[in-house]
Order: sequence, then structure tokens, then C-alpha cells
Amino acid sequence: MRIPIMLLHALCLLALAATPLTAAPKVGDAAPQFKLKGNVVNPVEHTQLSEMQGDVVLIKEWQIRDIGSSKELPAIQKYWTERGGKGLHAFLIHRLNFEKYHDVIDYCHEKGYTFCVPMGGFYDTNDFDAYRADSKEFRTTVIGVDGKVAFHGTTGWESVLDAELKKCVYPGLTKHSVHKLVEKAAGFFAQRSYGKALAEAQKLSGHADDAVKGDAALIIERAESFHKALRARIDKAREERRWQLALELLDRMVEEFRLHEYGTQAAAEAKALRDDKSLKSELKSWEAFKKVLDENRKRKDRNARATALRAFARAHTGLRAAEDAEKLARELEQSLEE
Repeated sequence: MRIPIMLLHALCLLALAATPLTAAPKVGDAAPQFKLKGNVVNPVEHTQLSEMQGDVVLIKEWQIRDIGSSKELPAIQKYWTERGGKGLHAFLIHRLNFEKYHDVIDYCHEKGYTFCVPMGGFYDTNDFDAYRADSKEFRTTVIGVDGKVAFHGTTGWESVLDAELKKCVYPGLTKHSVHKLVEKAAGFFAQRSYGKALAEAQKLSGHADDAVKGDAALIIERAESFHKALRARIDKAREERRWQLALELLDRMVEEFRLHEYGTQAAAEAKALRDDKSLKSELKSWEAFKKVLDENRKRKDRNARATALRAFARAHTGLRAAEDAEKLARELEQSLEE
């Protein structure tokens, strides 16, 4: 017996309606995994939960057209300004797709929001589906320093977030209490002075007390892992000929690993890049590109932005920044056609 197409569609819809949604996370549960891989406004360094062990994570659903959810964003921006990158990770999921990527970019810029906004977090390669409670309410989740759900709901998340942030003494270390002899090294680590943290921790690496030795080893392991991750980003920037980004990351390594061979090596590498005559045009082009982007932020009209980008690309033909300018111009033009 052949089933009519319309009836088949109806049966499929009924089946989907009967399928239970992913169970909402409960307070005390181990926090579900998530990933950040699709379109993102204000991209961040850490993109999955395993990279945020021991830190506090805020996940909130919102949408431009929903007044209730968007009115909390100024308060979240304040948290982000104070603790972003210092023990707090925030992911403000733009839940619906009535607005497109560049609409949300414009909205965030106009409002001065610098926190991370994953687009389509339940329907795209940005996967936060485990945090979706139902199709009606916009929920907020706080993941505590123990990696468990500390809050999941609509109101009252602020006090829970405050309490968890107070527990986050040593951001990025994965633990917040160390042996007294290791506190100096841990303090440097919390300030992102990884070179000083390594130097202090290495002095204690042969200590007779296993607790001291264990905490020192953790600091060394975590600082080394941060160096490895930063080095990988520098290498990628160099491979992609993003010389300005490579220099920014090298300067960051110099600062964070001051008084350590990693910082010394980074300083020498940065100097070599700046002195490389073959890169002078590339570096000047990146500086000019940044000025175009800054000017474009003042322009409301996307056609005008695209025109400025194409003019820049023509003037810098053959240089890497021109490729990025062309790509962004195409994206802006496509956003007007959607």
C-alpha cells in the first residue's frame, strides 16, 4: 500500500513532535559538553568545555527581538569586562535565526557588547543543544568551578555566578587551593605571569613534600600547555600570512612569559619579523586594513562598508590583508541579499 505524500509528511511531523527534547541539565549534574565551531560574534580562545576546567562558565540564550532576554545583556557585559579571561567564560547563544550573522555583529557593536555570541547554538555547527530546555523559555546556565551545573533557569543566576567567581582563585589552574609554599607561584599564574610562575614552581619541583611537589608540577604542566597553545596560534598565523596577528601573539607571549626563555625567544622572533624588509608591505597593509575596519564600524550602510573594503583590496592587491577584505566585502553584500 502506497502512503500519500501529504499523509507521510503529517506522520513525520507527529513523530518529531512526540520525540522528547534533550533533558535539561539539573543543578549538581556534570555539565554537558559543547563546542564552538560555526559563525561566532567576538570569537574566543577556548572553544570547548574541556579547555575551561576549574573556571566558571556562563551560557545564556537570547535573541535581539526578545526584550526579556536582551535586557540582561548590559549586566553580562559588566561581568565580562571585569572577569572575562580571568576565570569567566561566557557564551551568549543567539537562539533564533530571524536575524543574520551581520545583523548581530552590528547590534553587538552598537551596544558595546564584547562577549562571545555563538550564532544558532542549537541548530548550527555551534552545538549547545544539551543546554536547551524547551522551545519557549530563554534559559541561563552557570557551570561552577567543579565542572557541575550550578544554575539552570531563568532568574536568580547572578547570585550563583557571583558565588562561583569568588571560588575561582587561580583561573586556568584547574584547582583553587594549593600548598602554602606554592601560593606565590600560583599567584603569578593567576595574573597570567606564566614565566614567573614557571620559575617559582620549578624551584619546588624537587621538594620532599609530595603535596608541594604535586602542586608545583600542576603549575608547570598548565603553564607549559598555555605556551604550547599560544605557540600553535602563532605558527598558524604565520602559515596563513597573518603577520600582524602573529606579532600580536608574539608580543603577548613576551608579556606572559617574561623572565623565561619562552619570552626571550618570542621577543627575538618578533624583532626578526619587524626587521624583515620583505614583510614591510604586508605589515603596513594589515595596519591600513585595521583602520578601514575601524572606519567601517562608524558606517551604518553595509554597501558603503563593502565599497570601502573593495577599494582597500584594490590598493593592496597581492597582499594577504586584501584577501580578507575581499572576503568580508562579499559577506556583507550577501547579507543584503538574504
